[in-house]
Amino acid sequence: MISDARSHPPSYGVFVTEYLFLLATHNLIRAATLWADEFEAARIALKFSLCHTLLREAKRWTEATLEVRAQIANSEGLLSQSLADWSHALRCHQRALQLFYETNNHHGVAHALNNLALACLEQSRYEEASKYAEASLTLSRELNDHANVGRAAGNLALALRHLGKLDESLLYTEEALAYFRQIGDQRQIGRTLTNLGNLYRRRGELKKALACFREDLAICRDRDDQHGAAQTLVNLGLTLFDLQQWQGAHDAFTEALATFQALGDGLGQRHVFNNLGMLYDVQKDWAQSLTYYDLALSICREAGDRRGEALVLGNMAEACQHVRGLEHGQNCYETSLALYEQVGDERSSVRVAINLCRCLVNRAFAEPGRPELRTNARKTIALWRERVLALSWTTGQEVLLELEHRLDDQ
Repeated sequence: MISDARSHPPSYGVFVTEYLFLLATHNLIRAATLWADEFEAARIALKFSLCHTLLREAKRWTEATLEVRAQIANSEGLLSQSLADWSHALRCHQRALQLFYETNNHHGVAHALNNLALACLEQSRYEEASKYAEASLTLSRELNDHANVGRAAGNLALALRHLGKLDESLLYTEEALAYFRQIGDQRQIGRTLTNLGNLYRRRGELKKALACFREDLAICRDRDDQHGAAQTLVNLGLTLFDLQQWQGAHDAFTEALATFQALGDGLGQRHVFNNLGMLYDVQKDWAQSLTYYDLALSICREAGDRRGEALVLGNMAEACQHVRGLEHGQNCYETSLALYEQVGDERSSVRVAINLCRCLVNRAFAEPGRPELRTNARKTIALWRERVLALSWTTGQEVLLELEHRLDDQ
């Protein structure tokens, strides 16, 4: 390990010296604590190569206690979160939770439950996320763990927002923000302002959303958090998009893109390219929108990001219909739908399926000499009707009914 220190920051050499001394004197708990602190500092600084080096070392510890193994599993899960490998993160946090239970570490249990909530959120498993977050919040209140109360309340708010329970979500988001302001955690204040801004945006309170994002952006810049600033610029751009302030949205997106490119953040670039595609979509500049969608799609496929690929394909389908023809648009919807089905995202599957049904009906009208297109459209509508009903999505039911009436009138 000492020879590898040259490729890492100067502080790493200090860490290695103290860490090896603690191992040599069999002070494994203290060594593990030092290891965890160094690991978390590297993860927050996006130094993932250093994280992997530390993780490989920790996994060679033959004398590790259950408590230490729990910490290693927890840290590995957090790294997987940073790398957007949510399935692996879920497995790591489940292992950490079990180990924390076995060692009667209540604070560890509370944190593991909260990490599981976040992993479920990222996989659109919102009911599970709400249960984990609520359990974490209850335990954290009992332990008077203010920081984790804030984090758990924030994750519970996110789950409730996705479940459409906006009033409850607002209450928990405000609770989280109050806790973080109380302890002065600027990083978490900024993150919670982002969540609050997104909630206000969902509620249509766009001016309040703008205020949240602008405060968050100021915090990121004060902390020299370039990555956080870029992410906030994306949210700011989306809110300006909702306000139909196209130039402001474009400026926010392009500033975010420049930062993501400087940081080498492919996922961030994918988000911006997708949003720029949407921006040109709404202005009916279909060719330009496809240029950006194609860039986003390329990044997703190179990274093996199936959920991102599904999102981009679903968004670019309309532009494809205008530029490349209805059949190409249909292919986009069908591929997007198949990907959402693979990752188990029911709500997104149903949303894309309804757009697919609309595309199929349009093809039936555009090519009246092909009766099989109308038959296919009817079968697809019938196939998805039950799943739309299961989600109690009234608007979706109305759209399918309208499409059936159009076919009847043809």
